[in-house]
Amino acid sequence: MRISILAWTVALLAASSTVEAQYGASPSRPLMQPANPTLFGQIDFGGRATSVEGDAARYQRYRDLRDGGFFDLTDFYWEKGLSLFSGSARNVGWKDQQYRFELERPGTIRARFLYDQIPMFISRDTRTPYSSLPGDDGSAGNVLTLPDTLQAAIQANPAANFRPLIEEAAGTRFYDSRIRRDTSALDLRYTFGATDASITYLNTRKKGNIPFGAYLQIPIEVPLPIDSRANDVRTSIEWATAKASVRAGWDGSWYDNQVTDFVWDNPQRAVNAANGSSLGRMAEWPSNSMVSFNVSGAYRMPARTTINGVFALGWWNQDATLLPFTINPVNASVVPLPRDTAEAKANTASVILNFVSRPLRHVDVNARYRFYEFDNKTTPFVLARASGPDRVTADGSPGIWSDPSIGKRGPEPLGHQRNYFDFDAGFTGVRNTTFRLGYSRYAADTHFRVYENVGEHTFRAGADVVGNQYVSFRSVYEHSQRRGGGLDLLALERAEERPGMRQFDVASRDRDRFSAIASVTPLATLGVNASIAWTRDDYLNETAPVDSFGLQRFTSRTYTAGFDVVPRDGISTGISFSIEDYDGEQQSRSASPTAPGQLVDPTRNWRLNEGNKAWSAIGVFDVLGLIEKTEVRLSFNYSDYTGTYRHELPANSPLTAPQRLPDIDSTEARGTIDLRYFLTKRVAVGVVYWYDRYDVSDFTLSPDVVSGVAQPAVEEGQTATVNALLLNYFYRPFTAHTTWLRLTYAW
Repeated sequence: MRISILAWTVALLAASSTVEAQYGASPSRPLMQPANPTLFGQIDFGGRATSVEGDAARYQRYRDLRDGGFFDLTDFYWEKGLSLFSGSARNVGWKDQQYRFELERPGTIRARFLYDQIPMFISRDTRTPYSSLPGDDGSAGNVLTLPDTLQAAIQANPAANFRPLIEEAAGTRFYDSRIRRDTSALDLRYTFGATDASITYLNTRKKGNIPFGAYLQIPIEVPLPIDSRANDVRTSIEWATAKASVRAGWDGSWYDNQVTDFVWDNPQRAVNAANGSSLGRMAEWPSNSMVSFNVSGAYRMPARTTINGVFALGWWNQDATLLPFTINPVNASVVPLPRDTAEAKANTASVILNFVSRPLRHVDVNARYRFYEFDNKTTPFVLARASGPDRVTADGSPGIWSDPSIGKRGPEPLGHQRNYFDFDAGFTGVRNTTFRLGYSRYAADTHFRVYENVGEHTFRAGADVVGNQYVSFRSVYEHSQRRGGGLDLLALERAEERPGMRQFDVASRDRDRFSAIASVTPLATLGVNASIAWTRDDYLNETAPVDSFGLQRFTSRTYTAGFDVVPRDGISTGISFSIEDYDGEQQSRSASPTAPGQLVDPTRNWRLNEGNKAWSAIGVFDVLGLIEKTEVRLSFNYSDYTGTYRHELPANSPLTAPQRLPDIDSTEARGTIDLRYFLTKRVAVGVVYWYDRYDVSDFTLSPDVVSGVAQPAVEEGQTATVNALLLNYFYRPFTAHTTWLRLTYAW
């Protein structure tokens, strides 16, 4: 009998997964108690069944809910003498399994270990005419080929609609688009006297494939192979007393990409020529490294004052081999590379200082300063040559990089230096109430941006009510002014942008922001809460309003409300609601550089107003022990989102009014039921049920308007068929049901 039970348990461990905490809550302590306070644990195991109608990949995006058994060690604790050991294991044997273990001898040594798998299931019905297809584990090759006959047929008649040929070649060649991330971590800490020494190691591996754009002459999507590893090490030694502490640390990070580049066949060309290649090639993210050294400390001074700070230096390096300008052998020797490797490097420096003081009984002061510098030391990569072409675009014909008169000679070594100062003071003369005033100053020196420097002033005021038996309230209002200095119009010209164009992250801007949150507890059994937050950004421009381009205005508004009721022990319920509203407005101009007067004609302006609205409701209802030996937990979650895009033209515009884009709509609904019955204080049986529903209508990736291969339609129900090679990856709805039958045992 023991051998049978052992064999059954081993098989269950090897081929099953557990239900995570959200799949079904652990039994409450009053109903399930450990037999031994120095050695106890809890296991949860049983079977699971899932039914999905629609997009099963989206339902399981970051988890594994396939049919089968599950096993979960939710809580293990062992205490012997001065040593403690704890651990947990979740979803054993499945793609989202996790293991945590900790061994500690308080005051001397502590060791922690983590192994975590996180799947990312992108699509189950992606398909492609390319070979080779990704394997069962999602891994893909870095060389993608098409049948020679298909390339030759398309090249013979490039103006024709070749979508039927692509569809026929793809056929039923479906594959799973997915990635899996495996993380292993080890953390060790040793204490001797007033000194702590620690080392942390983290290894992260990603393997699989993702849909990726690989443009040549037409839009092309490919299953991009992902196979990378990152190793991170952090070390430190710290000395601390009651009044002061000092810490020194060394950190290192190494990223190793196993796939340096990928190659794909050009569907429109079977043979190479001076104006086009039969192949495309693209570099993936290069391997690189970073090391840093940091020192930090804190000191407690008289008058209830503390200061602390951190100083760090870092060195970044990346010297991957550069790909030639083209894979086309006809043009390969026409434009040589300036050098063979990237020779990319940067130095970083950061400083953080904090000052906290309460000099008077009713006054507290906080001040913070942060400095960060990214000093780009990459060797200049000069492309412009005295004569002859200096680039090849999309593996086509050789050409000239840019007009030498505007100084564009190659990639720009971006860098920046940022300073941030913040001061905050609180006044507590009124009972349970604190009034706060604050000021912040942000200043940045930017390289190769539209402004040479950016500065922002922020003033804020707020009031908090804390410690009151019935009411809690927090609020803050902020007004910010950001201005750019040293306008560099050549930077815009080098980027072939209009003089009135501004990048929103450095553009001059006025911002007003307010937030408040309140909770009221009129009875011991009732709590009510509400919050409000809104922001308005107005972007400014030195040019006239009609010549200002980019983001003009942004507003956001969020409102929440909810209540919790606990009428008696074991019964609780709560409902919360939220409404979110985001609006943005941007301006552009449609003009041809070669048409006389169009570039400066304001009647060719057009505006895009974008609106995003969402609301959601969440509810929970728990009945624990009201029915003898029984727990009941119910919950629901519903959200609704709508996105709108509206174009506006001036009254005398020569442009043709665009057709209205269809709204983007999506709704998500989830309901859960968790029932548990306790056979004894150590054993419980239960059932968990999930209901999930997702509905979506999105013109950007909807099969109704994309028709599998096309650019988005401009009108509801319209299909715009174009020549493209896409992967059949859409936004699709689903309805899913998952049920667990479980047995919980504690010892």
